[in-house]
Amino acid sequence: MFRSMLLILLSAAFVLAADAPTYQKGTITKKFIAESGESAHIFYALQGEDHEYDLKVCGDFADGKTVDYRVKGDTVFIVGEAGKEIKCPTVPVTGLGKPFTYLKGTIEGFDTRKDYYSNGNGTMSYRKAKVYALHGPDMIYRVDYCGAFQAGKFTPGQTVEYRVDGDRLYIFHDLDKEYSCKIEGTRLPENAK
Repeated sequence: MFRSMLLILLSAAFVLAADAPTYQKGTITKKFIAESGESAHIFYALQGEDHEYDLKVCGDFADGKTVDYRVKGDTVFIVGEAGKEIKCPTVPVTGLGKPFTYLKGTIEGFDTRKDYYSNGNGTMSYRKAKVYALHGPDMIYRVDYCGAFQAGKFTPGQTVEYRVDGDRLYIFHDLDKEYSCKIEGTRLPENAK
C-alpha cells in the first residue's frame, strides 16, 4: 500500500512539473520609433538567447534589465514582482519610421513671461507662460508650451528624457507618452568649447 501511494504521489508531481512553464533569461531595452516627426511609438525590445521580441509597453522596466520570460503564441510573459507574470503582446515595428534615442537632461529652472495676443474683437489679452531651461549633454534649451494647456510642468533639478525634432523638443513621460514643447532658444553650456 505504501509503495502504491508513493507511486501515485510521484506520478502527480511529475505531471505537475511537466505543466510548469519553462522560463528563459533575456534583457529588456526601450525602443523608440518616430513615425512622422510629431509622434512616436515606444516599445520594449526583449533580447533572448536566440531571438529579439518587440513588445508593447506592458510595465515599467528599467533599460537593460535582465528578466525571466516565456513565450506563448504572440505573447511574452515576463516574471515581475513577487513572481507574478506580466503579459506583453508582441508587435510588428517594421515600416513605422526611423528609430531614435532619448537624451537625458536636467530642468535647471524656469522664468515666467507674459504673451500678448489679440482676442479677435480688437482688444489685447495676455497669458502667462513658463519658460523652462533644460540642460542637455551638449546644449541648454529654453522651452515652453509643453502640451495642451501647458500640461508639462517640471521642477528644478528634475531629470527628464527628451529628443529634439526641428523646432520642437519632446519630453518622455508616463511610460509611452511625450510632451511636445516649443523651443524658444538654445545656448551652449559654459564649459562647452
